Amino acid sequence: MSNKKTYVPILKWKPGERAALEYLDDTLKTSATPVVQMIMPKPKAPKKTKPGEPPVKDKTIAEKMEEVIESGKDQIVLFAKEVDLIWGKGKLYFDLGLQDFTLRQEGYEYIIESGQKMGLNLVPVLSLSFDQSLQTAIIESAKKAGKGLCIRLYRSNLNDEKLKWTIDDLLKTHDIRPEQVDILVDFQITDEKCKDITSISKSVPHLEKWRTYTLASGSFPENLTKCELGENFIPRHEWKYWKANKALQSGMRTPDFSDYTIQHPIHNEAVMSFTPSASIRYTVDDYWLIMRGQQGKYEQYPANAQLITKHKDYFGKGYSFGDNYIFEKGSDLTGKPGNATNWLVVGVNHHLTCAVRQIADLDEKK
Repeated sequence: MSNKKTYVPILKWKPGERAALEYLDDTLKTSATPVVQMIMPKPKAPKKTKPGEPPVKDKTIAEKMEEVIESGKDQIVLFAKEVDLIWGKGKLYFDLGLQDFTLRQEGYEYIIESGQKMGLNLVPVLSLSFDQSLQTAIIESAKKAGKGLCIRLYRSNLNDEKLKWTIDDLLKTHDIRPEQVDILVDFQITDEKCKDITSISKSVPHLEKWRTYTLASGSFPENLTKCELGENFIPRHEWKYWKANKALQSGMRTPDFSDYTIQHPIHNEAVMSFTPSASIRYTVDDYWLIMRGQQGKYEQYPANAQLITKHKDYFGKGYSFGDNYIFEKGSDLTGKPGNATNWLVVGVNHHLTCAVRQIADLDEKK
């Protein structure tokens, strides 16, 4: 068990987040282990018709669902190849809990097997809420691949008096040892309870035996509607709580740090469908700097980028891929402004860089 801390960002496996991971500096990738969540794709929008043409008949709910399932299967088939291209051979957790239940078992088995053939270090994430047949399929496939297993515990699991019994039964039934398992405790929404990491740790059975132990939560809001146009600050509570407790926990195992980067912890596809504001999310130390723009006004991105480059909290264009992008856009107010996905790449990439370096700085100060 190493004392060096690893950053464990939780990301959706979508184009913006994938690009943010791909553009992370290679020297920093060894200090991060992403948790990627594969989500169901959206149904394709009806084909637009030209004036005078009859409207295209909308698909039935059953037809849309069949289309989405097929797209989900395609994502699973491509996953290992995309990881190899974007992340390489470094350790990466993958979670299919947000996929349609009909795809989960075959999805886990296919990804584990394909990852093994490609020499990837893919670790499946198992939830105690999965049914026994799915748990068995994941664990048996993981044992064959030899990369271990990640068990994701939520707030409700820690409040369950039978948690130790449930975990012990799982380990015994499948003949696996805690040393082969990574524990991810995910509180999702950061609140006051996340302050007391000592109490949280005491609720985790066999705390000292797990291969790794990680604590996750996120405090980024669901949207930016409460932010004023221009400069705003949002506290990074999860980072402040982890940083404060890490120094105080002498003698007890301290968790690795995990967050949801610049995204809200609870996935809500309906919210994701809204037209975003032309806002830039910029991670600093204990807070996020938000340069809020108007909804759909993409031409405001360069001006907001310029404001960040002149801000006292700007890290400089050489800090990360995202910082260089901000500098370039802020230096050319008449050029292409970029779209919401481009700026998500920028914000996430900068956040990943910042979090890895913050953790490394704390380790050096020991």
